[in-house]
Amino acid sequence: DWIAPAEELVRRTAEAGKPQVGICFGHQLMAQALGGRVEKSDNGWGVGVHDYEIRGSAEWMAPAQSRIACAVSHQDQVVAAPPGARILGGSEFCPLGMIDYAQGPAVSFQPHPEFSADYASALLRLRRGRIPAAVADPALATLSGKSDRDLLARWIVNFFQLNAR
Repeated sequence: DWIAPAEELVRRTAEAGKPQVGICFGHQLMAQALGGRVEKSDNGWGVGVHDYEIRGSAEWMAPAQSRIACAVSHQDQVVAAPPGARILGGSEFCPLGMIDYAQGPAVSFQPHPEFSADYASALLRLRRGRIPAAVADPALATLSGKSDRDLLARWIVNFFQLNAR
């Protein structure tokens, strides 16, 4: 089992004060490692471009924006944040989708800034059968819309630049 050692690495990195960012499974792993809880969503698959409301702020979140849209692909999600964590944003499907950890500098995001529309579309098509058509087809349609993946990537770069040691 590789998950327990990965969680230990997250904790050791936090204790050392080294900056870390988690995306999707990394978001879930960091939250669980630092005292949160992750569960499979009762809502099934979250796929396509989802709209996230920004509910917090940080110096690295520049330029500021009140909402971001970004591709997602997950069933599991953080359902309880670790002690002292700040929820920076979330969606209707995933309320704890962006977390700033007290044991930091550390932040994590459920959405995928690294997914282009073409990649997310190919992934959805590959997973047909695992993801019901009633979920996959509307998700595919969202991929041609607005995405703030570049902004989220910029925030991650800003985070590392601000916390470089």
